[in-house]
Amino acid sequence: TQEHFLQVVVRIQKGATAADTSVEHMSLLRHCLRCGMRTFNPPPLACGCPEEERTHHDMGPMWAGPLFEAPFVALAAEHAARMDPPLHKKVAGLFARLMEEADGPPLYYNIAWRCKAIGREPPKLDTLMAKLKENGFTACRTHFDNHSVRTNASLEQLDTVIKELAV
Repeated sequence: TQEHFLQVVVRIQKGATAADTSVEHMSLLRHCLRCGMRTFNPPPLACGCPEEERTHHDMGPMWAGPLFEAPFVALAAEHAARMDPPLHKKVAGLFARLMEEADGPPLYYNIAWRCKAIGREPPKLDTLMAKLKENGFTACRTHFDNHSVRTNASLEQLDTVIKELAV
């Protein structure tokens, strides 16, 4: 088994300007548990579920901004390499994944679950991410779920790409 650990580092800033900046990154999330569609700052959620089967939940407020900063992750990776080279070798993949997703959107989709919901076989994640990027979306894996992708594509757009790849 592989060890999993993560230390969370936060910086708390005082003052109205810092508080206002933080509040700008807070949002409500509306999520349909049946189909998986979700949106921040909920307008009415336009999922395709029949009215009687909708399971819309409002969650939050929650953080909708960046989860971490790429320069800080790079600094942590450099520090780990200097302080404990064997440890750095073990977690180098985690640092690489964190760097990749640092500028990604805040939400992610579990592709295996999504494919089951639409009756398709899951494509290779690298193929799916390449196709999403080809269509103008951002796409990257997430560090905490090997079957999930962060993307700014809507659920419908993601499903369309998955269906195109399944042909």
